[in-house]
Amino acid sequence: MVRSAKERAREYYQIATWAFIGLAALYSILLRIYLAWDLPLWLDESWTAVLSAAPDLRTFVDYMWTDINAPFYFLLMWLWPVESDLGLRIPSFIFLLAAALIVVLWRPSAVRRDTAFVWAALLLLWQPGIGLFIDARYYALLMLLCTAQTITFIKLLDEPTLKRACWWTGLATLAVTTHYYAALPALIQGLVYILHHRIAAARTWPALLLVLPGACWGVYHLPRLLAFADPKVAWYSVLQLSDLPHLLSWPFAINWIAALCLAALIAVFFSRERIDSSVRMAVAASFLALACFILLGFLRPLMMDRYLIPVVPALLLGVASALRPAGYMPVVASFFVTMGSPVEWTQRVENLRWFGLQLPARELPHAKRVTWVFDYEKPSILEAERRELDAVLVDAFKRSGRVIEASYGGDLTAGDGLIWLNPPKGELLAKVETEWNCKSFDGGGFSTVVCSHPIPSQVQGR
Repeated sequence: MVRSAKERAREYYQIATWAFIGLAALYSILLRIYLAWDLPLWLDESWTAVLSAAPDLRTFVDYMWTDINAPFYFLLMWLWPVESDLGLRIPSFIFLLAAALIVVLWRPSAVRRDTAFVWAALLLLWQPGIGLFIDARYYALLMLLCTAQTITFIKLLDEPTLKRACWWTGLATLAVTTHYYAALPALIQGLVYILHHRIAAARTWPALLLVLPGACWGVYHLPRLLAFADPKVAWYSVLQLSDLPHLLSWPFAINWIAALCLAALIAVFFSRERIDSSVRMAVAASFLALACFILLGFLRPLMMDRYLIPVVPALLLGVASALRPAGYMPVVASFFVTMGSPVEWTQRVENLRWFGLQLPARELPHAKRVTWVFDYEKPSILEAERRELDAVLVDAFKRSGRVIEASYGGDLTAGDGLIWLNPPKGELLAKVETEWNCKSFDGGGFSTVVCSHPIPSQVQGR
């Protein structure tokens, strides 16, 4: 049977679409490897390095209590055997690849096979994840757990068995103990499940026992969280109306592509014949969680864009589900273009290099007693963190093969070296720069001042 030109064109377009999706996904992986290969740890990653190097479980628990973050990722990193800069980032690559794989290998029956492949590609091509998921931080693990949680939630809505309820509850608990903000989407999903299945949902109550370990840690950590919840301590302010476009577009990839994604998501709720009701409920639950996050951000100083990661997997599933096969290529291509080039990302990570301690440490080759301080308009550093903060600087010098005595804050001129991250302009900074040999490094909205021992002529003149 001779095929028409239209049929052949459709077949070639399909082949080109899947070839492009595969190549784009591969490019996103190679780009991350290229960017992370020789990148020194930046400041947040240094905390990971210190936590992962804790000498015993008691020290690890003490460090985790003083920290603001949930413990699960850091527990995994404490068990991880590789401590080099790149080695600390390897788990993030593993978690990201696992997130893309499980949507294909463990997809719910409510999600079509081709939709699952597009969903996996969008997870890999999602522009904020290019930078976030090369960090030695919890972001990639959070994406993996929330993706798995979305899958099990859809399965649970389709068939409310105790086994599926245990899977969903266990994954939600792990997500919350990776980042506390994952509690809000989990709570909304739980309410949707109860309202949808009612009696059948009530019969799966034993699954709630899996929440207990996470709840116990939360109660133990609560006093520290309340201390950080004080607006005097928070390092960011409440949201303004001008922040709204960014936060609404961020889960879809930042900038103009958000309009396309939102339009596709709206189609989810009008395509009843093509999309299973459980998928629509999962997407709607994430939309509601996104709205709640933003509303709370207007009331309290507790919102940064990356804290929205828990809602991203379901929203990207909504985009993939709303597309027809002919739309796969343009949408994936849009994500690909928005992802950015190696040149753009190289500049971004170059700026980030100085928002850390390893490069500044190399500017102090002879220092033996070094002080460091980290200032924003509202400093987030509390006294209880001092031991951990000292260890962060010691680790930075250790990675350069040096052993120094470190101290955080206090008398800035007590040692023979000073590293000052994001110093506020003022008399104190001017005085230090006048009396010490200082270099200033600026980039990407960050600034770092590195100073060595006082100039001899000025010391004699005192």
